[in-house]
Amino acid sequence: MSDKILREIEVIDVVKGVGSAVIDAVVSVNPLSCFYWSAMKSSKENSLQRRHEIWQHEVGERLSKLEKTVFESLGNNENFVTTLLRATELAIKTNGKKVECLANAVRYSAGHEVNEDYIVIFLNDIERYSISHLKLLKFFNAPNQYYTSIGVEHINTSPMTLYYETFSVPQNEYRLLETMAKQLFDDGLLNTREMNAGMTMRGALSQ
Repeated sequence: MSDKILREIEVIDVVKGVGSAVIDAVVSVNPLSCFYWSAMKSSKENSLQRRHEIWQHEVGERLSKLEKTVFESLGNNENFVTTLLRATELAIKTNGKKVECLANAVRYSAGHEVNEDYIVIFLNDIERYSISHLKLLKFFNAPNQYYTSIGVEHINTSPMTLYYETFSVPQNEYRLLETMAKQLFDDGLLNTREMNAGMTMRGALSQ
């Protein structure tokens, strides 16, 4: 059996243990959850179990690619342990793309020296924001990278129009996305509050 497979098995065992510890902690804080947790465990094919298995796979796949020396030192890496514990708690509460973001955070903490304050802020942001929030942030971090690929030119436009055209957003979702963009601005994550304001193409791409 290859070293990579052995490492992935080892990671899955660790994540499985962390996940169980997180669930036990929730039960100890809220005894009423014991009833619900027991009911969930009685079914082999329930959403909670599937989320746990997906999380194990996402983390195991990423950490199995680490260099052997880095992998073997993870047990003494406080930032990694903090990230894994917090990310596991959040991963069980969510699904989809957010799980990939959390797994990427765990992978990053394993191979980089990161201030714990930044880890906490980043994980809290993943918890707080929806996938649509995160997609907006990713787009406006480098709009040129996305928009120029669709080959549309405007003399005047708005930042949100670029987003709508890039992702073919239906019109009935515009207002919701504009509300999300304002939330991101209020939190200091976007530079412009009026993302629907008309401006030159160059100005819109610089937001």
